[in-house]
Parts: sequence; C-alpha cells; structure tokens
Amino acid sequence: MRISVTTSVRPPDRDSAYTSALASTGSDIPAGALFAASGIVVAAGAGVVVAARRRTV
Repeated sequence: MRISVTTSVRPPDRDSAYTSALASTGSDIPAGALFAASGIVVAAGAGVVVAARRRTV
C-alpha cells in the first residue's frame, strides 16, 4: 500500500522583501566589554556577600 502526500505550500516569491536579507545573529556586540562588565558585577556581589557575613559573625 502506497500513501502519497501532497502539500499546497508554494515557495516564496523571488521579489518578496522577506527573502532579500539574512537574519542578524548578533555577532557585532562588544563581547569584551560585556564580559568585563559582568565580571565587575560578580566581583561586587561577592564583596557584598563577604561584607555581610563578616558583619553578622
């Protein structure tokens, strides 16, 4: 027994605005600055935790 499946989906038009540009992947973000800022935030958070522990003990 053979089952054939057909679809009514047609390929997009070549003149369509949706096919003229590729998606942006975010590769133009300043990775170094983001890593440095996240490191500073983590260090500040660790400092707050250490200060809070010394204050209560």
